[in-house]
Amino acid sequence: MNITDQKEALRREMRTRRAALSAEDRRAANERLIGNVLATAQWRNARTVLAFVGVRTEPDTAPLINAALAGGKRVALPRVAGSDLLVLEAGDEFEVSPFGIPEPLLTASRVEPTEIDLVIVPGLAFGSTGHRVGYGAGFYDRFLPQLRSDATSIGICFQFQRIDQVPHDRHDHPVDHVVTDLLGVLA
Repeated sequence: MNITDQKEALRREMRTRRAALSAEDRRAANERLIGNVLATAQWRNARTVLAFVGVRTEPDTAPLINAALAGGKRVALPRVAGSDLLVLEAGDEFEVSPFGIPEPLLTASRVEPTEIDLVIVPGLAFGSTGHRVGYGAGFYDRFLPQLRSDATSIGICFQFQRIDQVPHDRHDHPVDHVVTDLLGVLA
């Protein structure tokens, strides 16, 4: 099986496993996951955070985004289709992208990758080396190399999405750390 087929099989498996979580288990795991992210030094020290809006069976990032705004952090969200990074202000409205993802309106201020201190990265699976399998569009693989050398990326997922080996090739860019609902920062 080639890498593309391995990634697709892993995507199907992880989507199925996330969908199988009961609402109560998902809520409890999400609460622990967000708490673990908030407890990291990377979170505490970040002034500008690039987050994502969790959809479908992804972790619910609304509590993380709200905590950042309440804590005076500048929050940016991606517009994946256009590759823009837009600043979110409390009370801002969203529009839904062609991918079904809520995104800030184009009227929001833009952020350059070099202004970001911390990136919260989604994924379907994360390996022990920080490599991830996302949804296949390559947004984060293209974006993460644009960060400053002192910026940090944290992949977030439920514990079962953390596996030993993730199939990857030379264009796949790993995250610096992974945080799950059961474990804090993992290298």
